[in-house]
Amino acid sequence: MNPQPPSHDPRDRHPDALPEPIGGFALEELSEYVDGGRDPRRPDIEQNAEARHAVDQLERLRAISEALLTAESEPEIGESWFQGVLTRLSREVRAGREVPISSPSESARLTVSEGALRALIRNAGDALGGAAIGRTRFDGDLTVPGAPIVVHVDIAAYAGTRLPDLADRVRSAVQAAIRMHTELEVAAIDITITDVLVRRGEGDRR
Repeated sequence: MNPQPPSHDPRDRHPDALPEPIGGFALEELSEYVDGGRDPRRPDIEQNAEARHAVDQLERLRAISEALLTAESEPEIGESWFQGVLTRLSREVRAGREVPISSPSESARLTVSEGALRALIRNAGDALGGAAIGRTRFDGDLTVPGAPIVVHVDIAAYAGTRLPDLADRVRSAVQAAIRMHTELEVAAIDITITDVLVRRGEGDRR
């Protein structure tokens, strides 16, 4: 039997839910754009920061879901994580607070949005290969230069990964991404492993 990977389409998980538009676009419309391979290219979506972040996240969920095995004996594996990401998607990709960055010009004001910062953290964690980043939140005032903040990152680990080592690698990657793109004073990065994801084919070896 070849079980189907979890669907990334929000209509399959929340048929009665009506998420708020993202950058003026319905989540269903963005999902259909991803389903079509972002072809033809839509400048109205690609040039909208919030919509583009959401599309990137939906593509990320598609790639993860295709690598997973959902066994009949464990139908919940990965599902709570996927559902949580979709539920939070419209909120987390929004611009949110503005994180100031110093500029050599007194007339210029540079910032990076909270939503963009979450995207940077997701990309840094996902690039490690052993985890998928879920929820990210910040304690502290992101808008005040030098104010200490605590970063909380929820991750789903792939089965077979040594969890303490994975947490350390994710923490280091997140720290490096924040230092590269911001001037935030990170007091701590808390990593919580919330789920275990099973890759396609690994269930046959258990």
